[in-house]
Amino acid sequence: MNTPAPANFKQLAALLRDGEGPTLEFKRSTGELKEGMLTLCAFLNGSGGIVLFGVRPDGQPEGQQVSDQTLRDIAQ
Repeated sequence: MNTPAPANFKQLAALLRDGEGPTLEFKRSTGELKEGMLTLCAFLNGSGGIVLFGVRPDGQPEGQQVSDQTLRDIAQ
């Protein structure tokens, strides 16, 4: 995998600063879960990558409220 998963805030901030690329994609919320899963499948069929939810396309963190329903949706 070309983009290692961030292990701390400093590494996460560097990923956000560098922006999207061939192995990194941002999604604003789990409202884009289907698109995010399609991207993950493409990454798995390639050389790997990371999808970060709760990040605007410009790399600004937005966050997301995570409810029990959100966790169920992701698990499905």
